[in-house]
Amino acid sequence: MNLKIQGKGQPLLLIPGLGGCSKSFDYLIPHLDKLQVITFDPLGCGSSMPIDKASPNVIFSSIVSMIKDLKFEKINVLGTSFGGVIARMLAVENNDLIDGLILVATEPNPDRSVRPKNQKPRVGKGATAIERTKAWLKSFSFKDWESEDNFSFTTAVRYYSNNEPLPETQRLQRDFVLRNKNFGMPEKIKQKTLIVHGDCDSLVPFKNAEILHNLIVRSELKKIESCGHMIAWEKSRELSILIKEFCK
Repeated sequence: MNLKIQGKGQPLLLIPGLGGCSKSFDYLIPHLDKLQVITFDPLGCGSSMPIDKASPNVIFSSIVSMIKDLKFEKINVLGTSFGGVIARMLAVENNDLIDGLILVATEPNPDRSVRPKNQKPRVGKGATAIERTKAWLKSFSFKDWESEDNFSFTTAVRYYSNNEPLPETQRLQRDFVLRNKNFGMPEKIKQKTLIVHGDCDSLVPFKNAEILHNLIVRSELKKIESCGHMIAWEKSRELSILIKEFCK
């Protein structure tokens, strides 16, 4: 897998959301000074190899192998959305590798997740990548994001319009979670855990964060106001402060 290590300090592995690659953290990483930040392109994303459809569990096992190859005694892991699901699985199934856990805009196992209303954005036929991306981001981010912080919104639109997730990769990742819905149950997490969630997240409603907090014994829940699902873009500074305090 395509892997990059930046900075010095406590090691922190960042796991992107559904269909996302390492570049989805580009807006957050400059704020993570004094940490050794590890980013990567999961299989099927960015510059990494495609997912082997005959061995779908490679979605998880490839990340375990990568962490072992890094040869840290233990590592902190942050996962956002789908990446948070992978992170909680790592914490339970590979307890010896994971020190602390940060779950950003993440849901519990599928049987206990609170589902959103249909948020599928409407775009006209023949819409450009930028038009599709704007509609997609607006459908589950804070309603005033574009007007209140146009720079971060525009930067996110530029990134996602140039790095649109592959539908096949997203499907395989979703199927992996559904097939392994009892894998890495939240109540089995022993690590100290920081749960961060936006109060206006319409894709993964805030209730999911409360469920996780009630299930994970050593957890702390931080609500970010006026924020939707895209926390690493919408509120990168606020998120970075919470991360650095947690990783001390």
